[in-house]
Amino acid sequence: MRGLRAAVGGVDGVVISTPEYAHGVPGVLKNALDWLVGGPEMVERRVLLLGTSRHSVHATASLAGTLRMMSAHVLEAPPIELPRGGPTLHERALAADPAVGLPLAAALAGFVQTLLAVRARRAPGG
Repeated sequence: MRGLRAAVGGVDGVVISTPEYAHGVPGVLKNALDWLVGGPEMVERRVLLLGTSRHSVHATASLAGTLRMMSAHVLEAPPIELPRGGPTLHERALAADPAVGLPLAAALAGFVQTLLAVRARRAPGG
């Protein structure tokens, strides 16, 4: 888990996109976050949550609560409705789909602006 701690501790922000299973966060994601509890890696870290369906709200809400408990700053983007299965799940096809690509680009651009503003405040004289 040293690799996970080093990776998260070495970035300005983290993007998490997860499906919802049984109205909750998938176990493997929750376990990964559990390894970060008690450490400094998530404290004050900006985290963008991207929901994969407008119907999957429980996992995002649960995840946001967990991250806030870990002292992360959570930014939630409106859910992006991803198509289910089939050949359209290729990343290039998704990015080219206006229903997916445009909201995703907007969410990521807003997140980058947030991270740049945080960096500017940390800079000497900022």
